[in-house]
Amino acid sequence: AEEKLPYTSWLSATSGRYSRHGFLPSSASDDGSDGAAIFWTIDEDDSDGGGTASFAIAVRATGWVGFGLSEAGGMRGSDVAVYEASAGTLTDGHVVDQRAAPIADDCQSWDLVDAVDDAGWLIVEMTRALDTYDPQDHPIRNDVGATVPPTRLVAAWGDGDSVSYHGTNKARGSYRLHSDSSVSEYD
Repeated sequence: AEEKLPYTSWLSATSGRYSRHGFLPSSASDDGSDGAAIFWTIDEDDSDGGGTASFAIAVRATGWVGFGLSEAGGMRGSDVAVYEASAGTLTDGHVVDQRAAPIADDCQSWDLVDAVDDAGWLIVEMTRALDTYDPQDHPIRNDVGATVPPTRLVAAWGDGDSVSYHGTNKARGSYRLHSDSSVSEYD
């Protein structure tokens, strides 16, 4: 239990900040215990009329973590935010080829709220407008209703100082981000 102390401490301090949570299991996790814990709140009543999404992601890593929205369910074509612990920076990017590092967007739409880098845990909190009106970003559409597919999410992480190939340190899944239900769908 001590190995999870940074995560459980963060969780108890921020439990009221996010209305929903889920887990994206790692592709290499046989028992489903390795992966990315995600937390989010959707605020559609923002002052600019567009709304915001607040996310947190927690992974077992010391170097970097990437999190994003995927149209097809994989890395290629995904809209990602990448946090590098050594620099303390969050970069808004997109992935052109699943075997290449993300490319920084011309317009940076993600805002870093807070980050924890402690005892092998990276926990990153960030916000973004639901629709940035940036062609390099995917809008976070209202995904409630039988005719709308759930939002596909991807994550990757590593222990190096900068983003590098993640190997099996990747996860993906689908959630209805706007729903009050806790039902998830894994790919």
